[in-house]
Amino acid sequence: MPFLKLYKNILKGIETIFGDGDNFTKPMTTINRNYLTHGMSKRNISMLECFQVWCLAYSVWVMLDVIEKIVM
Repeated sequence: MPFLKLYKNILKGIETIFGDGDNFTKPMTTINRNYLTHGMSKRNISMLECFQVWCLAYSVWVMLDVIEKIVM
């Protein structure tokens, strides 16, 4: 079931990006929405990390389109 593996990977990516910020006590090691939106990141975001966020957003868009076709 490749769709289920894709679904699990997308959910894991979402959990990583929207994960707990731990009240900013630890340095940001992976992209985290809390650190970025509150300006608590002390390091530059790499092009690879930016690409990963865009790929995740595109994957969610494709997954929602597939789910819509299955349901309809």
